[in-house]
Amino acid sequence: MSVAVIVADAAPARSAAELIAAYDAHVDTMRLCASERSARHRSARRFVQRFPDLAVWMRRPTPARLTDLHRLKAWPFISWCFVQRHLVPDVELLLAKPGGCGLPVEWAAHEPDNVAAVAEAAAVLGWSSNWRRQVGLLAASTICLHVGKRVRQLTEDDFAAVLGQLDGLAALSVSARHHARTRLFGLQQACYQLGSLTTPPRQSEPVDRAHRKSPGVLVEIPHL
Repeated sequence: MSVAVIVADAAPARSAAELIAAYDAHVDTMRLCASERSARHRSARRFVQRFPDLAVWMRRPTPARLTDLHRLKAWPFISWCFVQRHLVPDVELLLAKPGGCGLPVEWAAHEPDNVAAVAEAAAVLGWSSNWRRQVGLLAASTICLHVGKRVRQLTEDDFAAVLGQLDGLAALSVSARHHARTRLFGLQQACYQLGSLTTPPRQSEPVDRAHRKSPGVLVEIPHL
């Protein structure tokens, strides 16, 4: 399992009661019907009652955490904790999360300049809308949430730290690790285009020609 990092902008630790109060206030601002808001309030409370120390819960094996989140319907609550930096997510959980959990979209809504930055680079690189989405939402949310930075702040060391963990993530299939690496390479291309990286990225493994539009430019991979 990959380990969480300590970042300078992480929010001070809050008690479970303080987290629930802050989350309740957040949910009450959302455009949800009364029953949906109530369901989110209940699931967050059940989760905190079951796991009152979230830092301890974060050290559980990734498959166990995925089961916990599914059974207690707590992905909205944990996603909010990640986006607000109350918890620092590890790479394994971010990449093993199920489709539709909403975390990348919530991250993008909280800091829309990240998606805009990738879109700016994608326009120059000639990416399709599908590939721009995969890089701008999936890859960017993973690394930005993990290291606590915005897209324009990412460095070569940030990418090296995340890419260096991929082969050791037991909860991910070989295919999932491959797609994560490919999307992160696309994000490196975008960051180089934006000027935040000083060295042109190099793909660490062969990429099928069907994934290229022209030499050095990646296009979409259909798997999400």
